[in-house]
Amino acid sequence: MLYHLYYLMLICFFGLLEKKVTRRDEKSYLTFLLLVQEVSATDFLRMKAFFAVGILSLTATLIVAEQSYSCDFERDTCGFTNEEGRLSNWERVETELGGRKGSYMQVLTNSTEKHIARMVTPYFEHHEEAPGCLVFDYYVNGNGVKGFSVEQEHDYGITTIWLRVGRGSGWQKEQVGVEVDESTRFFFTAKLDPSLDEESTVAVDNVVLRISKC
Repeated sequence: MLYHLYYLMLICFFGLLEKKVTRRDEKSYLTFLLLVQEVSATDFLRMKAFFAVGILSLTATLIVAEQSYSCDFERDTCGFTNEEGRLSNWERVETELGGRKGSYMQVLTNSTEKHIARMVTPYFEHHEEAPGCLVFDYYVNGNGVKGFSVEQEHDYGITTIWLRVGRGSGWQKEQVGVEVDESTRFFFTAKLDPSLDEESTVAVDNVVLRISKC
């Protein structure tokens, strides 16, 4: 019967088949058949529920795992691009900055004029509007940095969701609550004036978007 098959699956799953029943001889094989025949309808329902819970748990884990995006730039740029028509660009670099070794996106410029560098993320498509949390590390150094902000593009336009305030030194971590929809992407915008400090720079690392509240 069908519940016999469930019983066999359960035995194999726990490794009891090898311990209680072997097929070394005909006697052992007959013992195995007797064990199968003794399974009751109640046992069958219990085993069915056991496998159902296991499958649901696995499915839930996979769904949760898919509800986030992260990039540490160690392998590539993860689809981050530069907005065209700017005097400077964000580039993936591998070096040490602010005591941190590794790869990250940094503003590089060859101009002495005031300029804006804007890095654009890929689209984060979500079938319905949901709360999200944008997390990222950033590094700002030099008097030539005149502004650093993050904007979000929605299906209804672009809005500023975060603006750097103060002059904290070293790498900083920031998290911003957002609403994610099917047209969501972000812009990391740095405004620099190299005439004030040629060594000024801005860098970003460890960008994470979670489909959950911060």
